[in-house]
Amino acid sequence: MIQIRPVSDLRNKFPEIETLVNRGEPVCLTKTGYGAMVVLSLEEFSVMQGVHCMENKPYQLRVLKAETQSI
Repeated sequence: MIQIRPVSDLRNKFPEIETLVNRGEPVCLTKTGYGAMVVLSLEEFSVMQGVHCMENKPYQLRVLKAETQSI
C-alpha cells in the first residue's frame, strides 16, 4: 500500500522512509497538502523503466538499457 507523507519526513524521518521503500512500498511525498513526488527503490524504478541501475561508487549511478546489455 502506498504511504503518503509530508516532504519534511524525507529529511526528518529518512530511516523510516528508507525502510518502507526497501520493503517495496512507494512513498508519495506531499508539499502543502498536494502530491509532489514519489520515492521508489532502485529495483522498483528499474522494473518500471525497463532499465538496470547499477551502483558504481557512492553518489554515482549508471543506468543501462536492458536491450543493450544483458543483465
